[in-house]
Amino acid sequence: LQIGLGYSEVQGAVLNLGFAHENIFGTGNEVEFVFNNSKASEQYVFNYENPYYTPEGVSRGFNFRLTQTDSGLNNTSNYLIDQFRFSIDYGIPLSEYNRLRLEIGVLENDLMTTDGSSDEVYEFVIANSDEYDENTPKSEIDGDTYLTLFSVLSFAKDTRNRRIFADSGALNSISLEVHGGDLDFYKARYRHQTAYALSDTFTFSFRGRIGYGDGYGKTTDLPIFEKFYAGGVRSVRGYEFNSLGPLDSNGDSLGGNFQVLTTTEVLFPLEGLGSSETFRLGVYFDVGNVFATVDDYETSELRQSVGLSAKWFSFVGPIEFSYAWPLNDQAGDEISAFQFALGASF
Repeated sequence: LQIGLGYSEVQGAVLNLGFAHENIFGTGNEVEFVFNNSKASEQYVFNYENPYYTPEGVSRGFNFRLTQTDSGLNNTSNYLIDQFRFSIDYGIPLSEYNRLRLEIGVLENDLMTTDGSSDEVYEFVIANSDEYDENTPKSEIDGDTYLTLFSVLSFAKDTRNRRIFADSGALNSISLEVHGGDLDFYKARYRHQTAYALSDTFTFSFRGRIGYGDGYGKTTDLPIFEKFYAGGVRSVRGYEFNSLGPLDSNGDSLGGNFQVLTTTEVLFPLEGLGSSETFRLGVYFDVGNVFATVDDYETSELRQSVGLSAKWFSFVGPIEFSYAWPLNDQAGDEISAFQFALGASF
């Protein structure tokens, strides 16, 4: 049984309620119920997994998720969206370190415009609707519902010696997600993490993420609620959450189809503040941004920052602080030197 209370500069107060059982009714199967609530979103999750669906270790899971989001409170284009997602996934172990995952499911997106919605939101609704066209007054456009079938294929190779503060090994994962139905689009992601010990005290860590997506068929662009974003304590520190990249007609973050993020960090424990297994200080260098398309990518537009971080995986949950100095911020960038995220579980 989990009760989570937290606070972040973006989401405000966060409430998490959950129940998980790894051997429900003595079957060896796992079940999980989760409720998450913040100022921007409310989420209900149910997951059921049989970790040994076959004797060879192939897992099978069923996943339900309902999310209600006010995107304007996430520092992005203003609209409301309710999402219902159901899927079945299979995890296939290929070796000690390699694993393949296949997920198939259905996703319903109920998009609603607001008084603060930008021109881009209305243009998306018009471009993907049989009910509206360019001559429809904005006052009569209240949104639309989009139903898609999707599949996700991913592969991961993980040789890290541990997930928290690893000091050897690497993680490489790649995934492709394809949707078809009322909207046709795809998203591809690559994620890399590597770590090695510089000495008994210092650990070098490098993390990178690349994401790309686009529409196909009758859908000419990546849906507005599927865009990539950058900026914030777990992205490019020193810049406001989700603030980087293209802006909409209201000056809010629109997101992009192409995302590039990297973090280079040297971590070290500080005696007296906590165990080296749970607490580390860090010196980091972040680089990244999002772009409307791949053709818009320019190395000179990648935002950079250096700073100090403190990460504590305490018995009551993760706590992370950072102080950043942006190196190449431009006019119009939203700067936030001190950033943090707090969490607690009882």
